[in-house]
Amino acid sequence: MGPGGLFARVAQWLANEVIVKGLANNPAFQRFAVRSSQQAKELSKTAAEAAKNMSESETFVQLKRESEALRLQARDFASALREEITDSVRKAGEGRSSQPPSQRK
Repeated sequence: MGPGGLFARVAQWLANEVIVKGLANNPAFQRFAVRSSQQAKELSKTAAEAAKNMSESETFVQLKRESEALRLQARDFASALREEITDSVRKAGEGRSSQPPSQRK
């Protein structure tokens, strides 16, 4: 590390110390920090309650049932489609002649 890097690190450390100590001793900043912390806790609690209420709501339960029904229908459709494609490929293979293409009519 060159002398410029060392000077930058010392300046950064010094600025950090002044800022942190200045804010730590500032009553207005302390009130702001306390209010912000309380609001964050309240917001978190409100969000958790809202998520719980939503997960228990009839609309959510109904949507969950409907999505499960759609998932099962999609699975059944995919299975039927796979069977149709397999049958079509097998039938197309059975229709081919064992003669080389040049001897087919």
